[in-house]
Amino acid sequence: MTAIPSVQPVTTQALSRRRPSCAAVKRGWRPPKTTYKTTNWQSYNQAVRQRGSLTVWFDPSMQWEAIPSGRRDRQQAYSDAAIQACLTLKILLGLPLRHIEPWERHWSE
Repeated sequence: MTAIPSVQPVTTQALSRRRPSCAAVKRGWRPPKTTYKTTNWQSYNQAVRQRGSLTVWFDPSMQWEAIPSGRRDRQQAYSDAAIQACLTLKILLGLPLRHIEPWERHWSE
């Protein structure tokens, strides 16, 4: 059985004592959202790691580093196949590219 991390709500007592007036509610007043504070980081980090994993297999002969073009401009860092693989994962997982980049650095090592 997995341990549930200790997360406790943080509330303000002053706001919970007073009820808003009807006019304030009509103007769109809403009570503040409850914020949570993690108290047991070790179990929280373990729970985050256990949420799931993803296994991606690549062709071992795939070249991650780009071949120098011979031009005077700045050279590409990654090959077209590596860029295509990262963009495909970006679309499939629905993540921004900045979340895929650390994986790409790990794969290219």
